[in-house]
Amino acid sequence: MKLNLSFKNRSIGFYLRIAVAALAIIAAIAYLIIDLTVIKGNISFQDFTSVVVPCAFVGGLLVAANAFTGIMLLDLAGTVLLAISLGQHLSMSCYPWADMATGVPFFVNNGALASTVSSIYTAFVVLFAVLMLASTVGTFMDRD
Repeated sequence: MKLNLSFKNRSIGFYLRIAVAALAIIAAIAYLIIDLTVIKGNISFQDFTSVVVPCAFVGGLLVAANAFTGIMLLDLAGTVLLAISLGQHLSMSCYPWADMATGVPFFVNNGALASTVSSIYTAFVVLFAVLMLASTVGTFMDRD
């Protein structure tokens, strides 16, 4: 294992992995803050935040570790963890989407908050999907 902390003369795959890692860590922290301040206590369905946040955070750390060490298994494990966070968050997103589709605030306790929760969940589904796809592409890109 060769640890190379330099950013000089690196491939595009390295920079893609660093970008994915940074965005995954920031997204996990932002999602946790938004969940604790806005969403917590206003939903009546099972909250998988305790799975989504650690998987996204650790997935980002593993992708970053791979960028500097070159151990492909770390990149693969990071991509799998990002996919798990996407899947868990997607399953949670179906409930506010159902409330918005029917117009009945059944899963989100506050009817006025249903649109906000739906928008927040949609934004993070898109973000986690982009991160997971970019991490998958970065896994198969050139090595330094």
